[in-house]
Amino acid sequence: MTWRTKDRWLGKDPKVLPKIIKEHFDGSKFREYQTFWNLEGEWETPVICPNSKCSHFFRAFPPAQKCE
Repeated sequence: MTWRTKDRWLGKDPKVLPKIIKEHFDGSKFREYQTFWNLEGEWETPVICPNSKCSHFFRAFPPAQKCE
């Protein structure tokens, strides 16, 4: 249902909300993370530390080492 109604949230500014919020994707928090839900978009998956005592996650490519 979320992707079928993408016209209600995809590409919308999180600060501009509809007058009536009917579903979770009508809210600002969902719009803030809309790139995650965009099936046509791309994002980098995090790398999780294999040490059971660590449980931290990291970006695979730190911003300082990225190229354009």
